[in-house]
Amino acid sequence: MRLHVYFLLLISLCWVAACQSDEESDTGVDTDPTSNSDPANTDPTNTDPGKPPYPTDTANTDPGKPPRPTDGPSTDTGKPPQPTDGPSTGDQCTVDADCQLASDCCGCNAIPASEPIISCMMYCEEEDKPCALLGVPSDKPVRCSQGNCVLNINCDLSQVLCDMIPPECSEGWVLTVQGMCYGPCVPKEYCPHS
Repeated sequence: MRLHVYFLLLISLCWVAACQSDEESDTGVDTDPTSNSDPANTDPTNTDPGKPPYPTDTANTDPGKPPRPTDGPSTDTGKPPQPTDGPSTGDQCTVDADCQLASDCCGCNAIPASEPIISCMMYCEEEDKPCALLGVPSDKPVRCSQGNCVLNINCDLSQVLCDMIPPECSEGWVLTVQGMCYGPCVPKEYCPHS
């Protein structure tokens, strides 16, 4: 038991050290003022070292919660992409195989297969990862919708055939479908047609 406590303490200290901001850990030495030395930022178009390498929902103003990942880039209207079978409006993909899942303890995102997956250094059990909590299917977790890589979350409640009362979701969250019954509640941006 004592060894378990020491192990958790060690992991916590490593996590705290890894989460320090650049301002707290700045040594004052800047060898190249034009370089972006953030190793987690591999996006060549991302020049903001504070910007995460994946799309997030910045409307979440709760300081105790990290930004929620979105299922693709937003349109000019501020709404997430609308999955349809119509013509492609994005340039991330043309078929589902052009997309991959970026899943770790810090987020769950559908990204183009050509992009590297950047993982956070936090440990969690598989069932506690955001993709598992969102009900993302493990057999086909992502799909291509209108040229954008999105999580494969089913929100079509007309497919529910089980005989149970629908669970209630918090404000801003909607029900999903798993199999032929209700799945977990997810943020409504994952289900644009709800």
